[in-house]
Amino acid sequence: MSRRRIAKARHALRLALRLVVWPLQGLALATFWSCCMMISPARAAAFGAGLGRALGPRFRWHRRLRNNLATALPDASGERVAAMAREVWGNFGATVAEYAHLGTIADRAFAEHVEVVVHPGVEIARARGRPLVFVTA
Repeated sequence: MSRRRIAKARHALRLALRLVVWPLQGLALATFWSCCMMISPARAAAFGAGLGRALGPRFRWHRRLRNNLATALPDASGERVAAMAREVWGNFGATVAEYAHLGTIADRAFAEHVEVVVHPGVEIARARGRPLVFVTA
């Protein structure tokens, strides 16, 4: 094939991705989040983790993930790397599932999980109505 035909074929593929595949992926994610919103945040996270562990190894990125884990942990066995990769997918699935409950989690449990420590100088500047300027060294 000529270079021009190859370029046209690549353009057609990119166009198909943008017009067909991406909207279908968005619809799948919206459906997933709708299902997750119907259950509690903890159950949604467990559901997402299970789904991530089941589907993650089927993605093309799984090989890259395993290679990166094997590089980062050269002493780990192949079975250990494979188990860690499945857990990474589970963690990713749980995180994506929790996005449906982000407003609930942030409102209800934000103070339980996050401690905000403010420098006294910031409090003084805020009390005086001065704008806050951050200088990094």
